Amino acid sequence: MRKYLLPKQGKFYKANLHLHTNVSDGGSDPETFKKVYMSKGYSILAYSDHERLVSHKELTDENFLALTAVELGIHDLNCPHNYPLVCHLGCIALDENIDTQLLYHREKYIAAPGWPREKLKVDESKPDFERVYSIDGINAMIEGAVKENFFVVYNHPAWSQESYPQYSNYNGMHAMEIMNALSNVKTGISEYNDRVYDDMLRLGKRIYCIAADDSHTTQEARARGCAGAWTMIKAEQLDYPTIAKALKDGNFYSSEGPEIKELYYENGAIHVETSPADKILFTTWPARGKAFLREWGGELITSAEYVPHEVSEYVRITIIDEYGKKAYSNAYFLDELKK
Repeated sequence: MRKYLLPKQGKFYKANLHLHTNVSDGGSDPETFKKVYMSKGYSILAYSDHERLVSHKELTDENFLALTAVELGIHDLNCPHNYPLVCHLGCIALDENIDTQLLYHREKYIAAPGWPREKLKVDESKPDFERVYSIDGINAMIEGAVKENFFVVYNHPAWSQESYPQYSNYNGMHAMEIMNALSNVKTGISEYNDRVYDDMLRLGKRIYCIAADDSHTTQEARARGCAGAWTMIKAEQLDYPTIAKALKDGNFYSSEGPEIKELYYENGAIHVETSPADKILFTTWPARGKAFLREWGGELITSAEYVPHEVSEYVRITIIDEYGKKAYSNAYFLDELKK
């Protein structure tokens, strides 16, 4: 029986799930972000300003969806140099009616300049949330955000300068950034986080991966990271509950160019249909996977089929086009595919 890993029905909606407006440290207002991103084919933006959860649902219309989000951070204050380790969590509200501050502290973690504090909606019945840069402290942040009905993403691990001893111990997140366009073009840091994702998966963390811009302005300059990487969400309609469910169900892939047009599992094999590609890679563990390459000087390839080794725990797919641009599927665990 054929099992679609990306739904057969519905439409792909192009989304940026990480950006910063002038509500925090961005250089453009929310409406300008909508206008510019829609001109580039986007239908969804998660307005994830630093430390400020602000709903922009007034921007939502039949062709555009504004997701309510916030990016929360905590630094290692004991770090001996000027660039401390930091953990940033992108938190996307899974209910369009959520509009109060998440894991809020009335005196700390208030990113400047942006909106004045008095314009933020706070649940006064909740005590201040004290953040601590530690494994337990960050896991408490993830757990708290999940309990408040947020989709939690581990953002830009390379820029954050965290490594295996930190992220291997983080639990409960929904996804991580496998690509971050701003870090790639501006900081000299490679934010292609394939290995981090595999590290997480090998530890049994069944999480998704997204790609995002982390844009802070709508300027066209490539160095600003506007429209450099995105998440393609497949859903039957463009409304908040449907897109929120698609996120929770993992009905999306990540890209900076290539397309995944169809993806399914049938008779023990994974089959993928793509835009013209130079390489289609199946990554598995603990067995090695397989690479499908176009012949030297030959036509680009647009499909591949792979039967995972019986000992494989998961499979994920990378598409690389002739320009080196990449797309990533989520990981799929074989015990779930065989059910």
